[in-house]
Amino acid sequence: MRRYASHYLYVPGCGFLKNQVVEVEQGCMIRYLPLEGEMAGTEWLPGVLRIENGNLVFHYHPFDFNAMKPVSGTRRRQLP
Repeated sequence: MRRYASHYLYVPGCGFLKNQVVEVEQGCMIRYLPLEGEMAGTEWLPGVLRIENGNLVFHYHPFDFNAMKPVSGTRRRQLP
């Protein structure tokens, strides 16, 4: 299992959640929880994490936090 934290997590049906940790195993999200201090083994990813297709997690960076949407040059990659 791997843990990733980011400025925001986008959850369909809930919207943007600030400072969240996502636990991922074999490319699928197990759960997400609020980031409360440092967590051992957690990789910080700037930008936004987004849950898609039920449990796949993608990282979007850079991201416009004022408009809350991707900008020109935003890269999207699936987390392992």
